[in-house]
Amino acid sequence: YYVRRSGWDGATALFASLPGALSLVLLLASTTQADMRRVTIAQCIRLFFLVAALPSVIAWLSPPEALHPGPG
Repeated sequence: YYVRRSGWDGATALFASLPGALSLVLLLASTTQADMRRVTIAQCIRLFFLVAALPSVIAWLSPPEALHPGPG
């Protein structure tokens, strides 16, 4: 996606889309010719979505009884 739609180079696109520990991805990206600014922004957006937005989306999509089970 990043290469075709945004025109990023291969190393930047790879590290921007890698899942995993933010610090490890940034460390590995820093040893290549990847654009660290783009990698950092893409990784932070991914992390924000996973931590802040995804739980809200799951709660919104879940049926009400799954969130508040009745007694018994």
